[in-house]
Amino acid sequence: MNIKTESTVCVVCKTDDASIIGGGYDYEFKTSNDFWRTCCCNKCGHLYLNPRPSVSEAEKIYPDNYYPAPDFFNRRTKFISGIRYFLERSRYASLGKYIKSAPCFVDVGAGDGRVLGYFRKIFSSDARLIAVDFSVDPKTKQYFDNQNIEYIEGIAENIDFGNVGVSADVVLLTQVIEHLWNPDEVLKKLVGVMKDSGVMFIETPNPNSFCMKFQGSTYWGGWHRPRHLNVFSKESLVNLADRAGLKLVEYSQFTVPAFWIMGFRNRRKIPTYSSESGWNKLVSIRSFPALIFFTLLEYIVGIFGLGRSNHRFVFIKQQEKE
Repeated sequence: MNIKTESTVCVVCKTDDASIIGGGYDYEFKTSNDFWRTCCCNKCGHLYLNPRPSVSEAEKIYPDNYYPAPDFFNRRTKFISGIRYFLERSRYASLGKYIKSAPCFVDVGAGDGRVLGYFRKIFSSDARLIAVDFSVDPKTKQYFDNQNIEYIEGIAENIDFGNVGVSADVVLLTQVIEHLWNPDEVLKKLVGVMKDSGVMFIETPNPNSFCMKFQGSTYWGGWHRPRHLNVFSKESLVNLADRAGLKLVEYSQFTVPAFWIMGFRNRRKIPTYSSESGWNKLVSIRSFPALIFFTLLEYIVGIFGLGRSNHRFVFIKQQEKE
């Protein structure tokens, strides 16, 4: 099966002068037979897929088994979720200094709603939580209901947030901005519904990480072709955010072992949900030994300043000049 594609330009500087730096297939979900090329803008250095899937092909490149939502109501998932909460809590709790009482959080590309669940625990039971995603399964909708999370269905580029009365203290895009067809337009739209004191929290793959340099331009898990349409360096994302009316106030890098695992499997052409046996089972996103090993590896990489696999940005809304 082939995917309908479209040509594009650099989303940061709007030029079409770019060089191909690598490419690969959809090793993870086998959604097409297409070879996807990553380009580097010759003017600003931004990395992007060109050609890329047309937005009309979203349902094809995100199949039903695309990281399906966990069942938050069984014991094993509750245990794993508890561990992840313990490990990740500090990243989100640090936003407390920007937040007032009874805040409103908007999570774009909320997926299973796990992060919004964290915010309910960390901050306030009175917080307004809004999940945005183009599709979620029945178990996730049940979780949203249980956690009193509002759900807006649709592609972020097409949603009119003004119609749902959103006034956000915090907007979250965790592992999402790289999936957007028009991230510049989405950022501007979201800035428009942020309070004057609002912040935007973005996490996205780091193309300057040791993981990318080790796995290369074809197999690195962070390429996630054809779903990662843009891969942002610190410089390219700050430039894009500045045009949308955002100012960087915090930057850091953090550990995500999944890209190491995905890259290992990509090199061996092992789909994400293949029949698990032997090495396939040992090196998978469901394997505790693999998660522990690559987490420790990323920790060591960070100690030596070689660049961790993901980076985190906190922006504040710029005030309009009088």
